[in-house]
Amino acid sequence: LKALEGKLEKSPHDNIVLIKSDEKKLPLKAESLDGAIMVCVLHEAAEDRKDFLIKVFALLKPDGWLAVVDWVKKEMTVGPPLSERLDMNEAIALAPKRGVRLEKQQALGDKHYFLLWRKAGSEQ
Repeated sequence: LKALEGKLEKSPHDNIVLIKSDEKKLPLKAESLDGAIMVCVLHEAAEDRKDFLIKVFALLKPDGWLAVVDWVKKEMTVGPPLSERLDMNEAIALAPKRGVRLEKQQALGDKHYFLLWRKAGSEQ
C-alpha cells in the first residue's frame, strides 16, 4: 500500500483514492465508483463470496466496471492453499445473473486469471 501511495502522489490523476479497510463491510456509498480493481481478493472472501461480489457491484455507478485478478485453482508452491482458490468459471458464476455482463476473461500466465465485468447502464 505504501508503494501504491507513492505512485498515486506522482500521478497526474486526482480522482483515485486509496482506501484501506479492516471492516467486514466496504466503507463506500452505493453507486459511488466508476470502477474497481480486486487483485487476489475474491478468494479471501471465503465466508460468502457471492454476497461479497454483489456488494461490490452495488458500489459501481451505472456503466461502472469491475476488474478481478485471482489465483488459478491448481496446486502451486506460491499463493493461497488450493482449498481457498476458485477456478475462473467458479468466479464467473458468482456474478449476479442480471445487471452485469462479463466483458472479458483470460488467463494471465499460468498462475492468475483476469475477469472484467460491466454494470448495466442507467438507460437499461
